[in-house]
Amino acid sequence: MLTREAIGILMLSPLYWHYKLEARKELIREFMANYWFIVIAN
Repeated sequence: MLTREAIGILMLSPLYWHYKLEARKELIREFMANYWFIVIAN
């Protein structure tokens, strides 16, 4: 119950969502760079 509440508070935190969004953007950027590198290499 305590951990569930803590997760709920964390998910409601704007900082958590901002971090998650930034991390996702970084992952997408890396994925696209690798994808184009593979396409160009082949």
